[in-house]
Amino acid sequence: MISDNANSGSYACFDSDQTTYQWDLEESIFAYLEMKNVLTREKLDPALKLSPFLDTDEREESLFSYYQRLCTTIDDVVCYMWIAQAFSGMTLQELKFYVDEMLQSNTGNTTIKTILTTSSNNSIIQTEYDAPIPNFYKAQQELYNRLMANGIEVFVVTASNEELIRMVVADPKYGY
Repeated sequence: MISDNANSGSYACFDSDQTTYQWDLEESIFAYLEMKNVLTREKLDPALKLSPFLDTDEREESLFSYYQRLCTTIDDVVCYMWIAQAFSGMTLQELKFYVDEMLQSNTGNTTIKTILTTSSNNSIIQTEYDAPIPNFYKAQQELYNRLMANGIEVFVVTASNEELIRMVVADPKYGY
C-alpha cells in the first residue's frame, strides 16, 4: 500500500493518544505538573473553579481528581476544555521542559500517583489512582517514518491540547 501511494500527494491521518503512543499525554502531564507543584489550586485561574472541591479534613481534592470529576459528573466537552485552560500562565517553553522531563522519567510502566475523590450517598470517597506516563509504540514510529520516507504526509489529530501533542510528535527525539 505504501509503494502504491508513494510520492503521489497522499497522506495518512492518525490519532495521538492510544494510537500514536499508549495512554493520554495531556492527562499524564497534568498529573505530573500537579505532583511537582507547578499546577496548584492557588495558581488556578478562579474562572476555572466551576464547582466546589470535595475536600475532607484529611486531604484536599487534587486538581487531577477535580478534572476527572468534571468528566464524569458534567460532560467530556466541559472537562476537555477545562484541562486545556488549566495550563494557562505557563509558557510553551516551560510546558515543553516538563513534557520532556516526564517522558524521560518513564521506564516503561511509570505512573504518577494521585488520589481520585468522588461523592456517593453524602459520603466523600478517596481512591488511589496511577496516572500512566505515555509509552511510545515502536511500530507506529516505524510506520510514520516509512510513510514520510515515501513522500506520504503524516498528520496526527487529537482531542487534547494541540501544542502539547506537537511537542512530542514534531520532536525527532521521540522517533516520529
